[in-house]
Amino acid sequence: MQGRGRGGGESSQGKAIGTYFPYVWGKRPPPGSPGESGTQGPKGDKGDPGMPGRIGEELDTQLCKTGARNCKELLDRGNTLSGWYTIYLSDCKSLTVLCDMNTDGGGWTFSGLWYVVSMVSDCKVFLGKKENILMSTRLINATEDGNLNVHMALPWADGCKTMDAEYMKIGSEGHYKVPDNGYLDVRVAETDYTSYCVLYIYKELDGVLSTMVQLFSRTPDVSAKALRAFQDFYPIVGLEDDMMSLLSKSDACSQENIEGKA
Repeated sequence: MQGRGRGGGESSQGKAIGTYFPYVWGKRPPPGSPGESGTQGPKGDKGDPGMPGRIGEELDTQLCKTGARNCKELLDRGNTLSGWYTIYLSDCKSLTVLCDMNTDGGGWTFSGLWYVVSMVSDCKVFLGKKENILMSTRLINATEDGNLNVHMALPWADGCKTMDAEYMKIGSEGHYKVPDNGYLDVRVAETDYTSYCVLYIYKELDGVLSTMVQLFSRTPDVSAKALRAFQDFYPIVGLEDDMMSLLSKSDACSQENIEGKA
């Protein structure tokens, strides 16, 4: 069989070596031009969903275990500046609140969910229907300028009515007005922030002035301490026991109504 040296003729053996081992036989030729792109294939079927991640769940659980429950806990942990903080409620929900770290030793917030558990007023409209008024809620969020955004969920005979109002700060801390509701003067008369609040309201309805005091509670079950503070206060502003009503609980408003998501 005729062979070929480095400059000789071709043989099947020489071609194989030159083709598969170019670094042994001759120089490797330059790469050719890239070919044209082929037509894109059809889109594949959607894969099965993967398992949910756990990092976020574990982080939320850890924050719930170690996070502060209220502004007082934050203050005790060395957060001494008034401002916005995240606290964790008993059901592990996070809530961004404005903490007052200066007043009366600091560690207070008026934000969050309140139940209106009792009311007293000399308003004739209220007195005419006070036995039928049910417990309602107020979801309060403080704004950076000191106002309060208040979401109300009010049980009615035909369901739940929701509305929003802005309590505009006037004067000192805890002093507001609500023009849209006819509230000329609203004052936080007494509160411990964590369980109850006594709220004084001087309002105008259809040209008639009246006084109202509401008792807020963090839970639907009013404490003896809160009720005593309420009953001690309202006679000071001229209201009497027969003008007062302890409000019955109602399930007319869902959690979505209360949280403003419905």
